[in-house]
Amino acid sequence: MKKLCTVLLFLFVSLAFAATGERYKTNEGILGQKEFTADNWRDNWTVIFSGQFDNDGIEDIFFYDPTTGEAESYSTTPNGIKLINKYTGFRKTWKNILMFDYDGDSRDEILFYDPANGVAEIYRFEGPSLKLVTSQTDWRKSWKTIVSVNVDGDLAREILLYDYATGEAELLDFAKDGKRKSLKVFKNWRKNWHQVKEVNLNHDQYSDILFYDQDKGVGEFYSFTSDGGFKNIKTHNNWRKNWRTIVPGNYGSGRNNGDLLFYDPTNGDAEYYALKPDGTMSNYKNPNPKYRTGWDIILSGRFGHTANSGLLFYDSSKYIENYQKIYGKKPY
Repeated sequence: MKKLCTVLLFLFVSLAFAATGERYKTNEGILGQKEFTADNWRDNWTVIFSGQFDNDGIEDIFFYDPTTGEAESYSTTPNGIKLINKYTGFRKTWKNILMFDYDGDSRDEILFYDPANGVAEIYRFEGPSLKLVTSQTDWRKSWKTIVSVNVDGDLAREILLYDYATGEAELLDFAKDGKRKSLKVFKNWRKNWHQVKEVNLNHDQYSDILFYDQDKGVGEFYSFTSDGGFKNIKTHNNWRKNWRTIVPGNYGSGRNNGDLLFYDPTNGDAEYYALKPDGTMSNYKNPNPKYRTGWDIILSGRFGHTANSGLLFYDSSKYIENYQKIYGKKPY
């Protein structure tokens, strides 16, 4: 019998100046019991990500508004979310923000990256406050995508940086004081990977990577080799071309290798796939009726429950406008 997995869906509905949050129980993409409704969510968050700030096994959430330099952190509970702290005075030019546990203490730190100035900073949580670990001003200015990965199987995470304009990438490791070390430099990569996602095909401590080219409908799975290099596991040449969001997680397929949620915000299409170790996939759910259109951000994590996967959906009337101002292009 398939192991049932409860997925928590946070559905954020945009209002004129706020958003409403709703959470549902579901299995295999089927919405079920509504668990809570939260009104008056801020409508101008452009960056939202999740991580574990306090080593309790439950995902926390970090919201950032680069137009004002403001941020808020929240813990998640079985019945909702709880404010940890509000922050002001952040640099407004942070373009990439990533949660990753670089020192292996089972608590995530935050990496902020400003490509315009080649600046990166790492912060760690100390209670509700953020403490600067390192500020580095000599980073390459053209990284477009940054992904947290685990290439050696230990508790500390590395990061993979990718520049789709040049087809170059780099794998970085970090010392306890936050100083970085280049593990591997890659050249001659495909230049138009629109999405780069960490997945786990073998249900182990090692990361695998999914690359997706939405213009060509091509998806490729790679695993890391012992020297930090890459090995192609599977190439898919006939994927749908207009998936704007791919979210890895565990959504109740019953497989230990994880699942993928594909979503198209223009028409609400969503499809769930179970992953296999050889990079093949099996489709197990296409929600009908479709999901609502216009979800701007979708996150996966253990929200409020230590044993259950979850999804965070965010829809804001200001998101596309703010995103275009910050990044110079539309998100989809």
